[in-house]
Order: sequence, then structure tokens, then C-alpha cells
Amino acid sequence: MAEQRRINVVIVPALGHMGFTWSVWQAEQRFLHRYGVSVASVEPMLDTLLTGTSR
Repeated sequence: MAEQRRINVVIVPALGHMGFTWSVWQAEQRFLHRYGVSVASVEPMLDTLLTGTSR
């Protein structure tokens, strides 16, 4: 879908879910950015909801 430019944002539970190693994470980021896709993590939002504080 990224290659077809059908998405603008990928939402993940935490940024660590994009890759199990730093090199895989970087490769995924480069691929998505190449097609103009941003990545958003819901982890900070969940922390705010669960604890009432933000990072």
C-alpha cells in the first residue's frame, strides 16, 4: 500500500514493533519515508490514558 501511495500513516503500538533489530527498524523507516508514509506510535497516548500523565 505504501508503494501505491494509498496510505499516509502507519500506526503501531510502540515504535519497537517496526523491527526487532536497529537495522531492520531503520530499513522499515527508510522504506516508509521513501513513499511519504509517517509512523505514529500509540504508546505515549496509552500512557497518558492509563496514568493521567504524558511523557
